[in-house]
Amino acid sequence: MNWKASVVATFLFPALAFGQGQEREAGSVSGNLQMLWQSYSEDPIIGAIVPPEQSGFNAFGNLIYQQGGFSAGMRYESYLNAVLGFPGRFKGSGIGYRYARYADPTGKVDFTIGNFYEQFGSGLILRSWEDRFLGINTALRGIRLKLNLTDDVSLTTFYGRQRKGFGNSKGDIFGVNSEINFSNMFNLLAQGNLTAGFSYVGKKESYERIQNESEMELPELVNAFSS
Repeated sequence: MNWKASVVATFLFPALAFGQGQEREAGSVSGNLQMLWQSYSEDPIIGAIVPPEQSGFNAFGNLIYQQGGFSAGMRYESYLNAVLGFPGRFKGSGIGYRYARYADPTGKVDFTIGNFYEQFGSGLILRSWEDRFLGINTALRGIRLKLNLTDDVSLTTFYGRQRKGFGNSKGDIFGVNSEINFSNMFNLLAQGNLTAGFSYVGKKESYERIQNESEMELPELVNAFSS
């Protein structure tokens, strides 16, 4: 379908710095705004017709506060007739992403509550990510803790639910991932790295309604492992 106009605009607001006294590190507020607008027209060559909405509009606005290792933010989203190709669950306006995070300046502890994106290893059993132009957003909402136990051993654990439109899925998702750098630990390689990763992800969800309507027997708990 031909587009009369397709506009993507991003406005970056300058960071505003402020603080109290000399002893406290100054905090900063930053944000950005992105808008996508499409207008549709008929194309007799390919048989495209104008949908009832006639145009689509998506907008995203981020607001982030940061002071030292602490940060918090939110994203307001608006789908006033979402652009064609977006899943139907994206409707209306609301806060689609919010979080508070503390990252220890030493790099030992990183704790997040709210929404976050995460990937274990190559993403075979866990990959939550976003592609805004394709309408893909599988952010998790819950808690996540990352620990660097030593210079060579790191551990990540989380618990949450996957985003679904402006709400969340009914299934609980949880997991743990560990990575060990054997090259540094045992001085194995003069150049390059030898790293091993071990992951577990579980999903717990009741399928009573589906089982009552069909003969399928779906497990309440599904476990996945990777290395």
